[in-house]
Amino acid sequence: MVEKEKYIIDEMKKYLQKPAGKKAIKTFLTSFGGINPVLGMANGLIQALDEKNNDEFMKLLMIYLEKSEYNIDEMKKKIDEMYQTNSKESMALLLGEILGDELGSNFLSTKDAGIGIALNPMTHEELKPYEQQGWLTIKPTYSIVLMGAQNRVGNNREELKRPWGQGTTFNIYINDSYFEI
Repeated sequence: MVEKEKYIIDEMKKYLQKPAGKKAIKTFLTSFGGINPVLGMANGLIQALDEKNNDEFMKLLMIYLEKSEYNIDEMKKKIDEMYQTNSKESMALLLGEILGDELGSNFLSTKDAGIGIALNPMTHEELKPYEQQGWLTIKPTYSIVLMGAQNRVGNNREELKRPWGQGTTFNIYINDSYFEI
């Protein structure tokens, strides 16, 4: 295996371990279709992710990499971009950390989805670039809660990333622009 191919496989494995990492990889595969149509249309890869079979996903990824006319440097660059703050993939990872893997993936899969949540001020700041990008709408509900004991204010749940200190409740919505390619 070429060093660059190993890098891609290692990076994909890292993402699979993160909350909502599978959603980030799906977004990556879909967006990568403009550079590499074979990977962008890789239904087998996405199905392997849906079935939560990481080994099968890695095998299929290697098959697609070998069969496609891919530019490995472009793919490596695209994976590195996933860590940037204003990518859809990084938003999926952040929401996975905040909401948990299952709830984060479900939230990101539904147009116009909304959720009530108590956020630590630092986490709220992390979400602002995505709101400026137009992918999220964050509306304050003006309730203040002491976080740390899985407290709930009405239907607002406590975030999982930084569940400590004083938090403020918000309603967060996924906008249609997030689903545009």
